[in-house]
Parts: sequence; structure tokens; C-alpha cells
Amino acid sequence: MRHFDQTAYLNEIEFCLAERDEIKLAAVLQEFGQVDKDTQLTALDYVRRSDSPLALPMLGRFASREELDDDVRLKLYLTLIEMFYDHHQTLLQILADDSIPVKTMFIEIAGEFQLDEALPIINNILKTSYVTSELKACLVALGHLGSPEAVSYLNEYLYAGDKQLITAAINAMAEVRGDVAIARLADSLGRNNDTDSLILQKLAKIQTSLAISKLINLLGSSSVFLRSKAKAHLLEIGPRVLPLLFINLEKNDPDLLVHTLNVIGDIGDVSAITPVLKYLKRNPEDANVRFAAYDALGNLPTARAIMGIVNGLMDSNHHVRVAAAGAVERNLCPALVVGLKNMIKSRVAEVGGMAAAILDARAQGVFLSLSDDPEFIKDSRQYLINAQDQEAVTFFAELCSSVGREDLLHGMAEEAAKKMAPPTTRPLVYAVDDSKMMLRIYATKLTQLGYEAHVFEFPREALESMYTVKPRILLTDLNMPDMTGIDLTRAVKTEESLQDIPVIMITTQKDEEDRQAALNVGVNGFLNKPFKDDELKAEIERLLG
Repeated sequence: MRHFDQTAYLNEIEFCLAERDEIKLAAVLQEFGQVDKDTQLTALDYVRRSDSPLALPMLGRFASREELDDDVRLKLYLTLIEMFYDHHQTLLQILADDSIPVKTMFIEIAGEFQLDEALPIINNILKTSYVTSELKACLVALGHLGSPEAVSYLNEYLYAGDKQLITAAINAMAEVRGDVAIARLADSLGRNNDTDSLILQKLAKIQTSLAISKLINLLGSSSVFLRSKAKAHLLEIGPRVLPLLFINLEKNDPDLLVHTLNVIGDIGDVSAITPVLKYLKRNPEDANVRFAAYDALGNLPTARAIMGIVNGLMDSNHHVRVAAAGAVERNLCPALVVGLKNMIKSRVAEVGGMAAAILDARAQGVFLSLSDDPEFIKDSRQYLINAQDQEAVTFFAELCSSVGREDLLHGMAEEAAKKMAPPTTRPLVYAVDDSKMMLRIYATKLTQLGYEAHVFEFPREALESMYTVKPRILLTDLNMPDMTGIDLTRAVKTEESLQDIPVIMITTQKDEEDRQAALNVGVNGFLNKPFKDDELKAEIERLLG
């Protein structure tokens, strides 16, 4: 940088402004990039204080320069805002002036001022400019303007080839907020995870009924990424989404119903109890849907008796009965105990299946409430002896001891020990699922089938644990927030020390897109919920050889 006499340079600017010498001022401005930053900032103060008609044109020339220091650019921007505050028409004229090469800063200011009159001019710049900074400024300004007319201009840039412009268009569309803008954002989903994440964040922030509905609709998406992200955002919004979620309970898509019930349960608001119970009264055919409904009820504790949940203990599917037992345990009260005892007395429910579900759910309150029924205790003893699940045997033996009723399961531990395989011979299996009830089922069933089970609610914890204790096989759910089963499998299969671990994906989804995506990252087998014990064992044995 050449040495400039700062005082002389500033005096020249002051003189040109006072004498309105536009030609000499242009020459002085040619040297603006050669002076130091402090001189540039002082020069801007001179112009800001001047009442010369050349002040704004001079600032306009400054604003079109690309090489300005960030501090100088900010000072110039604030100075222009101050000077254009009462001169909107002048700003519009500059925007429309084709002789100005780069109008980025003026476009930004028009957006700040929310000048509706600038809308057609900005649209014309979008059509004719090839300068990325200028195009981005146009998109940001359209968002600030918030006019529904801007949607048609913005929509094209949702599909641009430049990530900066796509991001600016998404942000601007979210600022416009109207139904058409929300619909256009939702329609543009499905291109890549980064863009989709941003769009979902914007929909979650807008939170109008339409925006929430678009998130809810994604629970039925064929994309596991979109489903998981939409679920996470719905949980963040909370109870406000429930009335719109309940609409899904009228639909017939089992997978959509499962994901809907998962979200309802995780939100945990008692207002969901009646809609879920009404849904169960329709006797849904899909066992996985029934499981999700009872699992949700288990997360909706209330002071009143929910008599409808005891019906789940009569379900034909063991997993559903376990989920119902968990719900009864969470909401146990004298009225429910009476209902359970009446079921046993009248043999409405098959006592053995009911006892097995209560034990697998570790429903200790329910167990103790029914412990005075000889038939129930007989079936409970027999199930624990045959289950080969040392943890369950110990759990209930200690429970009985803690209430002074060692007689209930007397001698059971010894009988069970005779049937159990030595722990050292059991292959280690990891199971990962964001449902605590499913983890309980995995822990019980894997043990009963002769495996050592380590269960994880969070995929990243399972992945970290593998480096210390490597499993023989990994079972993972597909639909999990933060890290999906596909993400977890990809992480395992790309790590040299872990890539030989067989992975079984357990899912409610039958969509070919999910299966293909899972196969592409190295999944070795599939099971659909609710699986049977022999199906689980057969798949594990196939992969273990």
C-alpha cells in the first residue's frame, strides 16, 4: 500500500463535497482502496456529516466496491441506512440504475426498510444478475419483504445449484411464512440431508397448523431420515401438536400409526389418553400398532384409573401384552387391581400368558397386587424357572424377600439354575432401540434364547461400547432420533475393527427404499416387529453360522 497523507486525503474529500466537484471526487475515490482502514472510516464520517448532494452518489460508489474491509463495510452499511432513511425514492433509483455494477448493499438496505416498491426491481435483478452476493442479497431482501408475491421468485432458487442460494431461499421462504410458502418448502424436501434438516427446522419454528401438519405427514415418509427428524421436531414443539396428531389415528397405514403413537407417548400429555383408548376400542389388526398404543399409554400417567389398559393383557401377541403390563404398572391403582383380579377369577385372560407379560415387563407392583392368587403365582414360578433368565429370577426373588414373602417363590432360584446354560457359553448380542419397553423385551427374550444381552437406548452409546466389548451380533431399530439404524450400521461397517459384526435391522417398515438403503450400508438381515422368538433365534443363528 502506498503511503498517503491522511490529512491531505481527507481534506480533498471535504473540498470536493463542498465544491460539488464530481470529476475530482471520482479521482479521489479511485485511491480509496489505497489508504488505511482508519482513514477510510474517517472519510465515511466526513461524508455522513456532509449535506452535499454528492454525498449519496459517493457512498454509492463505495458500496459497489468488493474489496472493503469488514469494519469499513459495516460502517458504510450503517451510514447508508442513516442517509437513506428519509430518501427511499433515491434508494429505488439506485437499485434500478444499470450503471452501478454491484448493488448488493443497496438490495440489503431495501430489505431492511421493507420497501414493497422494490419487489419488481429485485425480481428483475434476480433474472439478470450473475453475481452470487447480489443474488443472495435479493433472496434475503425478499424474505424481509414478506410479500406472498415473493414466493414465486423464491421458489426457483430452492432448486438452485449453489448451496448459498438454496439456504438463502429457504430462510427467505420461512420469513414469508404464508401457506403457499410453507407448501413450497415441504414440496422441496427429499434432495439431501443438509437441506432437508434446514427446511424441517424452519417448519418447526413457524409452527402454524399447516407447518405442523407438514411435519406430521412426514411420519409416513419412506425416508427414515425425514421420519426421525420430523419426530424430533414434533417432540420439541410438544403438546401443541397433539390435536393434529390425533387425526392420524383415523388413518389405516400401520407404519404411520406406529410412528404417530410413538410421538404421542413421548410427548407424555394426559390429554392423549382418551383418543388412544378410543383407538384401541376399534381393535386394530396390526399387533405392532397395538404395541405402540399400549406403550404410549404407559407414558401417560394419570390420577384416574384407565380401565381400558387391562384389556391389553388379553392380547394374542406377547409383545403387546408386555407393553400393556408396563402401562398397567405405570398407572396402577386399587381400581385396576380389582379389574385384574376379576380377569383372573373369571379366566377371561389366559393366566400363564398374563403372568409372563407381567414378569417380562418387570411390573413389580402388579405382581405383588396379584400375589395372593395361587394360579397366578404357580404360572409365575413356572415361567421364571423355564425362562433361563437369571436377572428376572433374581429380580422377583429379591422383590418377594423385600416384602417378607419369600414363600411365594421359595426354591424357584435353585430349580431355575439347573436349567440355565453357563453364562460363558452365551454369545454376546447388542440390541439398540429408543423404546424402553422394546429394550426390556430384547433383554428378556435374548436371555431366554440363550444369549447374553446388552441393551442400549442411545445408538452412540452402543457404538462407543463396541470398542471395549465387541458383540457377536448387533440388533438395531431403524427409526431412532439423532442417529438412525442406518447411521449406526454405516458407522459400524466403516470401522475396520467392527465391520465383521453382523447387523440385523428390526423395523416396522416394509418399504423397499428403506431396505435398500439398509443393504447399501451393510445390514445383513431384517426382522419386522413384532417378531416371534423362533424368528429372532433363527436369524441370529443364520448369521452366526
